[in-house]
Amino acid sequence: MKKGTLLCFIGVALIFKEFSDTMEIKGSVNNLLDKDSVDPALPALPDDEPQPGMTCTLVVNYKFQSEPVWRLG
Repeated sequence: MKKGTLLCFIGVALIFKEFSDTMEIKGSVNNLLDKDSVDPALPALPDDEPQPGMTCTLVVNYKFQSEPVWRLG
């Protein structure tokens, strides 16, 4: 990569909150165009640290009932 190169990274996230009363689904994609990038290294290190290409994440949250369904006594 040449010095002074302008990079454009695109990230997309979707959240489904109304999916269920107790469930939420989140999905995201980072670096959608799969551009190569590096983080600059310290002057003492010979190479820059490469960053990952396109990454996808899926998160599912489930909320359990706060009151017990049955009670003793």
